[in-house]
Amino acid sequence: MGLDIVEFIMEVEESFGVSIPDNAAQELTTPGRVIDYLHAQLPQAASGPCISQRAFYMLRRAIAETADVPRSLIHSNTVVGTILPNEDGRRLWNSLHTRFDLPKRHWPRIGQYWSRSRQIREGVMAMVTYRAKSLFGDAWTRRQIADVVNNLVRTNLGVHEFTEDSRFGEDMGVA
Repeated sequence: MGLDIVEFIMEVEESFGVSIPDNAAQELTTPGRVIDYLHAQLPQAASGPCISQRAFYMLRRAIAETADVPRSLIHSNTVVGTILPNEDGRRLWNSLHTRFDLPKRHWPRIGQYWSRSRQIREGVMAMVTYRAKSLFGDAWTRRQIADVVNNLVRTNLGVHEFTEDSRFGEDMGVA
């Protein structure tokens, strides 16, 4: 198992609050296997909310309350810099990671391209990917687990085109 996969497994453990033994990790060769493993290990829910939708509403509420921005202006594709002045927006965006207990290393950075690039969806994806367990509870549907695992594949491994059956090494080129 290569370093990228080891780091990916560590991110999975952190996101779900689980420990995956090395012998089990060796068998997690596809996103589907990771999802199935977690689904067998975690408390299961028969149904549950879409966690990205819930994250969006939480983030929208936080921005609306903190920055006094009408909710009607906040959509997933809204560029943050278009609804908040640069300095206020930068300060608010940087403080939201604390409100949602997101480590700065996982929160989308706001740089010189503030008004042109950072969309609300980036914050939503960070919340779903890195703090789903603490934000959304302990019982999981398979779909919720898949959403988080798929986001981890995209953000940590940099792979955007894959299926649950894609093999990390052979199909995705991840070592």
